[in-house]
Amino acid sequence: MEQIKENLGKNYEIVKCCICNIPPKLWASDYHGNYLSKCPSCGLRFVNPRLKSEVLAEKVYTPTYYHNERFDPKNIKISEATLFPIKVLKKYKSSGSLFDVSAGNGTFLLAAKQNGYNISGSEIKKNQSELLAKLLGCKIYTGYIETLEIKEKYDIVTFIHVLEHTSNPVIFLKKCISMLEKDGMLYGLFPNTKSLSDRFKTFLSDYGLKNKKYKHLSADHHLWFFDLKTTIKLFKQIEGIEVLSLRTMVNPAKHNLFSSILEKTGLATWIEIVAKKN
Repeated sequence: MEQIKENLGKNYEIVKCCICNIPPKLWASDYHGNYLSKCPSCGLRFVNPRLKSEVLAEKVYTPTYYHNERFDPKNIKISEATLFPIKVLKKYKSSGSLFDVSAGNGTFLLAAKQNGYNISGSEIKKNQSELLAKLLGCKIYTGYIETLEIKEKYDIVTFIHVLEHTSNPVIFLKKCISMLEKDGMLYGLFPNTKSLSDRFKTFLSDYGLKNKKYKHLSADHHLWFFDLKTTIKLFKQIEGIEVLSLRTMVNPAKHNLFSSILEKTGLATWIEIVAKKN
């Protein structure tokens, strides 16, 4: 692994399993040359070696990544997929302060604001955080949440399609929990890389039957590939919270009988977790 890193250059780093803290074994490489590794103990798969965070931010998180052209607070139509987390959170806390980590183009925060929450959030790029603060009229911190000094406590912290991008999910989650009020809610949504669709695409990639092998993992910017089993193991590393709900789900806009079966069998495309701070 060290030889691979040396060949890749100084912009890359070697990482251990965030759950077991042990070196992984090389598993495969994707069509872009990203190295995919697997923990020999817990089975968590992740990119290793990988680009350092600061290099990745400049390479991937460009203005086009955020699709800001789609976001107009006065005219945007909020999708069912964006509203769904709000509906879930309403069951636990119908109002209060909500902090969205890595808020993207701000659509979810707008939906939360329209549904009565007092919003704030973060984004890693200064231009994006300043734009969101202006458009949404709220506090948006700039930087990686793990490194920010945030004194406020929140009723809800959300991370929607963020966990797979983090440098270290354990450190990330501990930071999120530290920002919660007692009995505060943590809500997360991220890819299930052992969904039925992903299993099929991985099978094709494993046997050289896919032109762009492992493209579905999006390893250019997704660094960790969780499934239900590794998610359970991950949250066992986090003290001070109680997991209230853990399931797989599909995009609500695409829900049908088949997707209901996928959800019940743990084979749907996303993992959703709801937890409470003790």
